[in-house]
Amino acid sequence: MSTQGAVTTKDLTISFGWEGSEAFTQHDVQECMAHVFEHLQVLGAGTPLGKHISMDQTGLTKGYV
Repeated sequence: MSTQGAVTTKDLTISFGWEGSEAFTQHDVQECMAHVFEHLQVLGAGTPLGKHISMDQTGLTKGYV
């Protein structure tokens, strides 16, 4: 019902390294968050942000079929 158009995710998918057909592949939220945290850790290397990401935002995920 909005008059605003859809938001583009092109810059986001390119920042994840998802170009071409991979940008149109469905990715789950865990994979997305892993990319976000990895990117923040790289950008924040040597800063409190990088330390926080590597020490406090680490975990394990399990997939069940």
